[in-house]
Amino acid sequence: MDIENLCEALERELNGSRGFVNNKVDLAECRRLIQEIRSRLVPFIGSVNKMVEGRGAILANADGVAKNVLKAAEERAAHMVGNSEIVRNAEIAGRKIIDEAYKQCDALVLKTKDGLDEILGKAEDILCDTLNKIRQCRYSVKSMIIQTGKDI
Repeated sequence: MDIENLCEALERELNGSRGFVNNKVDLAECRRLIQEIRSRLVPFIGSVNKMVEGRGAILANADGVAKNVLKAAEERAAHMVGNSEIVRNAEIAGRKIIDEAYKQCDALVLKTKDGLDEILGKAEDILCDTLNKIRQCRYSVKSMIIQTGKDI
């Protein structure tokens, strides 16, 4: 029997669910039921007492675990803040590098344009000289033709 059934049997015995002839409570049966209830409750009471005694250790353990979790969370937060600081510094450094690259690119473009202008200027001078020489040759040929035509 479980404890609940034992308690119900004890109640029946004490309430007098006996016949008309036997009007007395059977004390021996009540003692036996109480003893049976005690024997069934002893392990539960022992485990409850151990839990009560171990409560301090359980609370200390829970407190230790909570402190460890809190410490880990604080460390992670500090690490994340550190990482975000690193990321911010990297972004700033990256922006500086990109700005410097743009400046160098602009300087290179200007230098290239100046170089091209110089080369094209020299080419123009050479072409002008060549054109002048062609004109001179043409005038020479023309004057030869004119002189030759007079002789004919």
